[in-house]
Amino acid sequence: METIPSLYIDTSNSLTIGLLDAQFKWIDYLSLEEKKSSRKIHALIYKMVKKNKVNLAQIDSLIVTAGPGSYTGIRVAEGIAQICEWQKWNTYSFYHFEVPWMVKKENCKMAWLALAFKGEIFIYYQDQAGVFVRELFSKDDYSDRINALLAEGHELYANNPAELPGLPAYTLLDSSKLIFDFPAEIFGAVVAKQMRHPPYYFRSLAKEFSVAKTALMP
Repeated sequence: METIPSLYIDTSNSLTIGLLDAQFKWIDYLSLEEKKSSRKIHALIYKMVKKNKVNLAQIDSLIVTAGPGSYTGIRVAEGIAQICEWQKWNTYSFYHFEVPWMVKKENCKMAWLALAFKGEIFIYYQDQAGVFVRELFSKDDYSDRINALLAEGHELYANNPAELPGLPAYTLLDSSKLIFDFPAEIFGAVVAKQMRHPPYYFRSLAKEFSVAKTALMP
């Protein structure tokens, strides 16, 4: 039985699924602005494999984006990944903010951003000392932080540039488009390095689901 090596799933922001051939080129690809991916993902996967005359038993590997994102988004792809691991599939995962460095030269100055909700922005970048930094900062500081990065010559990426305020669209490059345009480079690296990253949430689950004391008062 001929195998279709990889199924790709990303529920970190919207919903993306795809089938890849042995050279990590797209056989099929679908991306939807769907925040509640758990409602549709199973039906869409079934529809895609049926459309391409593929049986799930033919699929050799699953690759998922493990974040960063909110718990409600990340848990969908991670839940499917864990089921596939129990079924002895080859299962891989990577972080969205790693994508620009998989495609570009490692010594390029780049930063990756995402709307982290609760009035915060997530950023991943390489500082002047060459150290990779991950942090959350207030949306109120957005313009100052971005202008400083631009002044230092950073290219700016986001997995959904339209969600981020205050900059012309051309300033923020789309890392999801990099995944679509360079699947062989990205997924080839993920599989070669046997990446299986744990879910990366914007903040700890305790903070994500914390309720202000004032909200509990009668």
